Amino acid sequence: MTSLSVERTADTGFVDTEGIDVREIRAALTAKAPQQVAPQQEQPASAPVRQRDRYIDTLRAVALVRVMTYHSFGWAWLPLLFPSMGIMFALAGSLVAASLDRSPGNPWRVLRKRTVRLLPPVWLFGLVVVPVMLVAGWTHTVAAGSPLNVRTLLLWVLPISDPHTLTTKARLDLPPDLKGVFPGMFARAHFVVGRATKLVIPNEAVVRRSEVTAVYVLPQQGQAQLRQVRLGVAAGKDGVEVLAGLRPGERVSLEPVKTGMVVKQAVQ
Repeated sequence: MTSLSVERTADTGFVDTEGIDVREIRAALTAKAPQQVAPQQEQPASAPVRQRDRYIDTLRAVALVRVMTYHSFGWAWLPLLFPSMGIMFALAGSLVAASLDRSPGNPWRVLRKRTVRLLPPVWLFGLVVVPVMLVAGWTHTVAAGSPLNVRTLLLWVLPISDPHTLTTKARLDLPPDLKGVFPGMFARAHFVVGRATKLVIPNEAVVRRSEVTAVYVLPQQGQAQLRQVRLGVAAGKDGVEVLAGLRPGERVSLEPVKTGMVVKQAVQ
């Protein structure tokens, strides 16, 4: 066992006879002694920053450009070159699946976020465009030229008929022994959807002269009069509907050529 003798010096230090400073020994022992560290509060871990998938973003941008180009120019070869609809559906599915992976066990949160993101722009678009269409009277079909109204607007909400052509697809079961009918042929079918009272005249009573459609009206007394009428749809094989120009009970000539000659002679 080694002994160490120390003596006090004039400068408040303790130095041994061999010249070793005792304060250095005390400092070394203090550094090796375990120190009690005050507990610190744990900082909450920050959420990891989600990195965007450049491949999906690029594919989605190209698909959107392809859709706008096709609807602008109508090039039929574009869907064959780049089927954007299928790609956009696949992208939408992958994005929803990624959202579900980030929120496991909580699909309603994903649905709420998607709804809040997608529906307000559609509502805002409809809030601006639909009143403009109703006020301006934009047509929904060039052939018919009928302006958009409440009845046709409901067809966009409840599509029981095509809002563009106001037609409805129907399936007909034909008799199995029907002759003269082959697959791919076109046929005209008539449906009785209701009954209404219409004013109908025979086809031979109608006089067509250039753009004028008229009939000779035979009064009770006096001379026959040529009166312009507005016709509707055909009523059977031999009749036609009269929309304006005639009243029920009035008589018309079934031989308009002879009646016209008689009227001309009477005038001369």
